[in-house]
Amino acid sequence: MKNSGCYIGSVPGNVPNPLEKGSHMEKNATIYDIARSVGVSKSTVSRVLNGHPGVSDETKRNVQQAIKDFTYIPNNSARSLPSLSTQTVVFMVCGITNPFFSKIISLILEKMDHNNVDVTLHSYDPGFDSNIMDVLISICKEKRPKGVILLGGSYEDCYIKMRNITAPIVMASTTIFEDPDRSWFSSVTIDDEAEGGKMAEYIYQNGHRKVAIIGEFYRREKGIYRAFKKYGITPTVGELEYDRAYSFKTGYKSAKKLLSTGEYTCLLCLSDVLAIGAMKAVKEKGLRIPEDVSVVGFDGIEYGEYTNPVLTTFMQPAEKLAEKSVSILLGLINNGKSHNHYVLESTLGEGGSFQAL
Repeated sequence: MKNSGCYIGSVPGNVPNPLEKGSHMEKNATIYDIARSVGVSKSTVSRVLNGHPGVSDETKRNVQQAIKDFTYIPNNSARSLPSLSTQTVVFMVCGITNPFFSKIISLILEKMDHNNVDVTLHSYDPGFDSNIMDVLISICKEKRPKGVILLGGSYEDCYIKMRNITAPIVMASTTIFEDPDRSWFSSVTIDDEAEGGKMAEYIYQNGHRKVAIIGEFYRREKGIYRAFKKYGITPTVGELEYDRAYSFKTGYKSAKKLLSTGEYTCLLCLSDVLAIGAMKAVKEKGLRIPEDVSVVGFDGIEYGEYTNPVLTTFMQPAEKLAEKSVSILLGLINNGKSHNHYVLESTLGEGGSFQAL
């Protein structure tokens, strides 16, 4: 892909610091250098600088100390350079390390580049959706973008504040249900409640009755419970390390605890990363997949194709989601089209991690 004109406004942390105090680079340190030295994201440093909530006291102290060590001075002129573009789109991602989003991000950037649109990419961690809205509004005031794409996240609690953004908004892989007037934004997503019901029906129709759920996703869970309730089944819910913790480690730990206290024929995981982690726990227990325990995921990430056995999963249409999101936004920007909402469906990717009883 050629140069997309993408300005990275937030980068995940945990990157080793190449700077040492006293080096020749010390006085020229940037906000990214500060983030790397502390091991946090650039958005976290920005939140500390601007006094936004959602940052622990320890992190604040570390960032403030790094700023002092590197004699960092915010450069408002440099920060505002991307806003000079006449065709700039703000691309905000909730959970940029989410493997499912990787392909979508790449596709959106490529399609924007093909249409000669500059993109400023920003990210934040899940759980800070309400707090990030002030940051997003500030970014839009500074950069005056032609449009905004929001990938992931939950904005039910801050949609009133979001309506202060004047640029057209397209929500990808997320939407807002609470606002009765949904004519002011567009969305491209799946019906999570229906998809949860589809997963439960598939598992039940294939003979599984002892089912455990790993993951937390309210609407997807709602569909699962409703479907199982028809058959008088109440699935067990695995404990998570913390809310909305979608990681291989969380899936592993949750499955390990479930298998130590009960017997299940199927682990229904609300994402592929949770399912892959769960598969490791099943094997460590000395159980076979799928002969002893079946595992089902959701998303259709590439990692699932390389597990042993291959993960059975309900695959989201990532390419269609990215393509539709971009085409809608460009239609809003260039042709003055009205906002709209599109609901896509998953498809079953049959691997070897699930079998009928």
